[in-house]
Amino acid sequence: MGLIYRITCKENGAVYIGSTIHDLPSTRWGIHEYALKAGRHSNRFLQSAWDTWGAEVFEWEVVEQNIMPSELIQAERDWYKKAKAEGEVFNIAIPGGKAWKGHEYQHGESQTVGKRHKGKRKYVCTDNWF
Repeated sequence: MGLIYRITCKENGAVYIGSTIHDLPSTRWGIHEYALKAGRHSNRFLQSAWDTWGAEVFEWEVVEQNIMPSELIQAERDWYKKAKAEGEVFNIAIPGGKAWKGHEYQHGESQTVGKRHKGKRKYVCTDNWF
């Protein structure tokens, strides 16, 4: 079973919506936190906010759980759309079937994202990695 989580920056109200099939949500948060502390998170907007305000302004919460794996991407997309309608999101890509393979980008990003990551370890490549 999967779940949808939200990372909220209390300083500016922006959110990051993600999904995971990990049994323990803290495992997925640990992966994000490790990359953020190292200054190497794949999402430059989330990393910039972390660098600017620090860990203490971020709140992690599970917003939906017990989702069938086959329904996880659609559930993540629905939560993303809701968050986007309510305010700013950190997500670079719109979650979906092609979300991480030449997809719809946000914030003026281009398909050069893949080129920037070529040859690097992908321990936090995307939220659909797990």
